[in-house]
Amino acid sequence: MKKITLQLVIFLCFSPTYFGFAQSEKSTANPQSSLVTYHNLPRESIHLHLNKTTYVIGEEIWFSGYVFDRVSQKPFEKTTNVYVGIYDTLGKQLHKRLLLAQDGHLKGNIFIDSTYTYGDYYLKASTNWMRNFKEDDSQVLKIKVLDAASEVVAETSSSGDYDVQFLPEGGNLISGITNNVGVKVLNDKGYGISLEQIRIVDDLGRFITRIQVSKLGMGRFEFVPEQGRNYSAEVELGNSFSRYILPRAEKKGINVRVYNNSYHDKVGIVFRTNEETGKSLGNRKFYFLIHKDGLSEKMQVDFDSSGEAKFFLKRSDLKKGVNVITLFDEANMPILERMFFNRDDLQLHTATIDAHQFTKDSISIKVSGGIPNAQLSVSVLPQGTVAYNPIDNIASTFYLKPYLSGFVENPGYYFTNISEKKDYELDALMLTQGWSRYKWEDVFNNPPDKKYDFEDGVVLNVTLNGLDEKFKGKLMLHKTEHHSEQLLDADSDKNRFLVTSFFPVKGEQIHLSVVDKKGKLSEANAYLRFLDEWRTDQQTLRWPDNSIPTNRFVESEVDNLEIKQLITDRTIFLEEVEVAEEKEEVPNNNPFIPVFIQNKTQKVDLETVQRFPLFTTLLSAQYGYFIIENAPAGRVFIQSSRRGGLNLVIDGVRHPNADLLYRLPTQQVEEFWVDRLSRYEGASGQGNETIYVYTRVGNNLEGAFRKTASVHEVKKGFENPKEFYMPKYSTFQNKAFEQLGTIHWIPDLKLDAYGKGEFSIFNTETNNISFFIEGMSPLGKLSVFSKTLLVNSIP
Repeated sequence: MKKITLQLVIFLCFSPTYFGFAQSEKSTANPQSSLVTYHNLPRESIHLHLNKTTYVIGEEIWFSGYVFDRVSQKPFEKTTNVYVGIYDTLGKQLHKRLLLAQDGHLKGNIFIDSTYTYGDYYLKASTNWMRNFKEDDSQVLKIKVLDAASEVVAETSSSGDYDVQFLPEGGNLISGITNNVGVKVLNDKGYGISLEQIRIVDDLGRFITRIQVSKLGMGRFEFVPEQGRNYSAEVELGNSFSRYILPRAEKKGINVRVYNNSYHDKVGIVFRTNEETGKSLGNRKFYFLIHKDGLSEKMQVDFDSSGEAKFFLKRSDLKKGVNVITLFDEANMPILERMFFNRDDLQLHTATIDAHQFTKDSISIKVSGGIPNAQLSVSVLPQGTVAYNPIDNIASTFYLKPYLSGFVENPGYYFTNISEKKDYELDALMLTQGWSRYKWEDVFNNPPDKKYDFEDGVVLNVTLNGLDEKFKGKLMLHKTEHHSEQLLDADSDKNRFLVTSFFPVKGEQIHLSVVDKKGKLSEANAYLRFLDEWRTDQQTLRWPDNSIPTNRFVESEVDNLEIKQLITDRTIFLEEVEVAEEKEEVPNNNPFIPVFIQNKTQKVDLETVQRFPLFTTLLSAQYGYFIIENAPAGRVFIQSSRRGGLNLVIDGVRHPNADLLYRLPTQQVEEFWVDRLSRYEGASGQGNETIYVYTRVGNNLEGAFRKTASVHEVKKGFENPKEFYMPKYSTFQNKAFEQLGTIHWIPDLKLDAYGKGEFSIFNTETNNISFFIEGMSPLGKLSVFSKTLLVNSIP
């Protein structure tokens, strides 16, 4: 006989016996101002879209990341440093990557090498800023690795032990009034199961109602419990039958009923109390807040003669996503809480996927009807894949999970193929969740303290050794992957130089030169340190136990012998090596220099740069300009020897001031000309002198400069994302490739202003291909959809 445990879960963080209406000992702080304070610091949400969730050793985990501002509901453009780590089932960190996010998007990859074994692993994305909050906002995803050398074990079934929870809306059963009760049925692994035969009866055997539970194990029912009477749930499982007693209804109290049908333009909220409670209320006052992310509206609750207080709120006036209703008394004590989801204006956009060119080697894919200017990530897999089964998607990560406190099974389910049935199931989830993730005790007493800053790159700390005490020169940081040349002044310590907002790429070389007061460059005897928040951490698992399978497929369906043949044994996986080709330097033809002054400009060569590292120094020394550079404001003021004004033209564009010359390295200037008479400016010259500046198109001088520089390799920095490459599969025609293989991955497909885009995939001669697509636009609009392309039907 299968064992069933019956449990009533009380979500109240304050005792329900409060409804005896004894005076509260102390009034709490104002909830609205406390909410504002608690949510004063901005909060990020990060979503990783993986190309698959099941991998074979020798493949790459390809991912695209999206960073979201929960208040503005747009890409979190301030975020730059995102850490992505991979952990084993004990929570031990195996690898960690530092990824660069730009405009709310990042991309990366992790190679599944031979150190991995068969089993489950966890991928976590987080930022340093997230450490400021008690609530963990990092995203954790579960993946599975298949090892061809290990035996593939079939998914084990449940033992037959079930946990049945009855969860009254508002926290308690209250006698004499209608109660809405949520039902949650879980198996021994913490996953919901469907039960269709749950009957509620009273102690006289009278039938009350029958409950049907969804496939995710949730349902609900309404009834009016009588004071002093017992109620029980009768459960039929096959030939077995069990009866369990429900908790007795409270004599006094308040409950709530939320009517949330997405197809209606209003949300109904009804607070109810019974006659016995009404006698005890006296002049006591109640109100409720409807709130989200620190924003709230306050409404007074006045019970009518029937003991009800009804409210109908326009859906368009509510916040998009999860809204929280909290009932308070006049002492600002929280009484009950209920969450509901508002789909109003939450549109998950799709697009049309078509093949418009088909050859033996490739298929050209067109995307149309998408979100204008959106950035999409696209996983391309065989239609028969069992390797793509994420429980999260971009909508559930941004709009659902940040507000729920407990484990949620398959949250992405509520945001695919949306229907009235899905909305009903989502509301059942909200009902059975009870109180929101943000505990009122913390909201009142423990607002977040800003201990950790937003990282904007890293701080490069350079210490020079062996300098003469009278040294008054500068340090030149040569061009790097993400930065142009920089001339650095010493910090308060003359031997130390700092570069903030620095973005070093792992494996690149940093070149440093000392520049003396005469402009001569020499190698820097330097010690480098990167100041960042990189740290090894442990991952606290969020699943009920580690035996829960990542994917709902029976792994024994994949032939173990075919897995061994998926990636050929002849494939050798090497560390990525960057090969630099030495190119002969050729003169640049700068397109910005007009014909009429081409013979008048002065070219900047290596000797000029060594003599005058800064362009303003050159202007002062050679042309007698009086120059003031305002360091805090980045301003530049230039006056000629005649005390006249100045016109500045850079790359053919007239500028109203000379601020763009602030600390401009002479190396970045290719040619320039000083026209004392402004003869080509006409009346607009106003009798001033004109400086024409043409910046360097190429980088012809870089090799020469680096001969006078010390070289330092970046051991730990931002990952340089690889371009997608397909593993060397032994064949595209076996079952293993059909179920586990990867055809293509596009991490950053940018749609144009008309929502159109295009890309090509390798033709594996797979009959039918599936596209799994997620994305976000600059305005925060989201895409979550999948499409299947029938290759057989392509003409």
